[in-house]
Amino acid sequence: MTVIGLHGCKQAPGVTTLALALACALDTDGGAVVIEADSHGGDLSALLGRPPTPGWISLAAAGRHGGAVDLDAHLQPLPGGGSALLAPSEPAQADVAFRAMGDRIVDVAARSARHVILDMGRGTEPVDGADVSVLVCHPTVAGVEQARVRADHLDGLTTSIAIAISASGPYRPDEVSEALGRPVVGPIPRDARGVAGLSGGRRGVHRSPLVRFAASLAEELRTRFGSRELTW
Repeated sequence: MTVIGLHGCKQAPGVTTLALALACALDTDGGAVVIEADSHGGDLSALLGRPPTPGWISLAAAGRHGGAVDLDAHLQPLPGGGSALLAPSEPAQADVAFRAMGDRIVDVAARSARHVILDMGRGTEPVDGADVSVLVCHPTVAGVEQARVRADHLDGLTTSIAIAISASGPYRPDEVSEALGRPVVGPIPRDARGVAGLSGGRRGVHRSPLVRFAASLAEELRTRFGSRELTW
């Protein structure tokens, strides 16, 4: 099993979209599950035009007594491939569900798919269990400094950290890598059609620049960290 934690920095959207692209790219290799775990609430319900149940709320209810739960019963299929555990958009509701099941979610998810993608958004309380964490930031002076702060926070966990930069900024990946002292991939392509395909299931989304980037990101993570942690 591989667990990838995705984290966003201030004013750097795109974490949830990257999670969907990774699920699309990895689903054919043993299955992929996206777990919404942003303490500010989930985005997928609105993005997909669906209610957030089944999802975290139903899972928390099923596991409230600490017994075994079947995650598959609480997942929703994703248009581009893979499935997802949707969180409520209301932060207070999300917090209640996370507190009920958050410490068990990675172990539970491991029984459903080979690849687990934790969409942490801009939440500050990481879920334990990620093999590698990917920070998404803009390659600007402010964006790099925000990534430095987030990465320092994540250093307290037993995970390796990589940076994925957006296409909105003046600095190259090698410049950002030198500034942070961490591996950097990107830029994440601007791909409106790919985003639409991931949320609406358009044909050919697997060939989109965004999903091809996600596949190359997964391979980069495997190459850099696979010998120690990842289990592709």
